Amino acid sequence: MAAGLAALRQHDYSAAEGLLSQVTKLEPRNFTAYYDLGVAYQAQGDNRAALIAYAKAQAINGQFVPVIYNRAVLYSKADPQLALFLYHRVISLQHDSPTAFLNLGLLEAVQGPHLRKQAELDLARAVQLDPSLGSRIPAPLRAGLAAARRKLANSTASPSPRPS
Repeated sequence: MAAGLAALRQHDYSAAEGLLSQVTKLEPRNFTAYYDLGVAYQAQGDNRAALIAYAKAQAINGQFVPVIYNRAVLYSKADPQLALFLYHRVISLQHDSPTAFLNLGLLEAVQGPHLRKQAELDLARAVQLDPSLGSRIPAPLRAGLAAARRKLANSTASPSPRPS
């Protein structure tokens, strides 16, 4: 496992893939090995293989936030509804994830006007958690952030309804 992680850190994704594949064969319940293998696949542009590895990791540990987050990122274009669900899952497990709120808000914004207000709330929450993310929000969406921030400040409820 250590050699696979070292290869990942050195951006030697092909070596990491081989080493981590061996770990998953020797330790089939090692969810972090599947996760790291998914990272190696994703870094090489093999999103299909990454999703398979991430799904195996999540099947072993359904509350491992990094794998749920990475699946959401990969599904954002191909299956936005699943990505929305996964981002909500990330936030339900890790309430202070600014990048999950950012990606959720950006994805909601492109789903249509029916999610625009929710997108603004989630983007405002992202910026509240990490002000540096404000620069990653497109100008047309920034206009609604001030009102959303005020609403967040006045609200004690969760900024985004969670799926049941």
